[in-house]
Amino acid sequence: MLTATGDETFTYTWASTEGLSNAAITNPVFAPTSAGTYTFTVTAVNANECTRTATVTINVIDVRCGNKNDKVMVCHNGKVNCIAPSAVANHLGHGDNSGECSQAATAGLLGQDEVVAKDELKLLARPNPSNGKTTVAFTLTKDSKFRLEVLNMQGSLIKIVGEGDANETFSYEFNKGKLNSGVYITHLITGQESKFTKIIFQQ
Repeated sequence: MLTATGDETFTYTWASTEGLSNAAITNPVFAPTSAGTYTFTVTAVNANECTRTATVTINVIDVRCGNKNDKVMVCHNGKVNCIAPSAVANHLGHGDNSGECSQAATAGLLGQDEVVAKDELKLLARPNPSNGKTTVAFTLTKDSKFRLEVLNMQGSLIKIVGEGDANETFSYEFNKGKLNSGVYITHLITGQESKFTKIIFQQ
């Protein structure tokens, strides 16, 4: 899901519209039908006709494999494996990446821990993978309002687990409850930026 943040009086227009569920809302769902690089520019206009624009580029990797394209390609210890969809969450949980190994090295994965600058916003979930509950934590780098969401892999909103504004460390416990096992995405939105990390719930 793509998200534009701004004053509620703004109207939004996304271009291009390929793969977007709605090009005139703040958070359209991006559902690509083929691999490739997609660039989107959002234009926001407020009541006084002041305009702001921002651009995001998304690299989509086709990880389907097998004779019927019904399996998933993962990079495991530097080698490509073609595995059943039911095994993906377990592989991602112990550090494997989806796609070919060369793609994994360059494209990365949402939520994968990486070296960040000291003053860069970082979003973490621990324990992860989890059998029932995990704690999502972050420290705001600037005084800012924020919103923390949990999404499924289709980009649908599952739960809002926190809202507020401050320049401090926050942590929220997220329980699996009746959700299916699998991969979920937490999305932190502040006034300046947004961050994603994955949560894996095992059976």
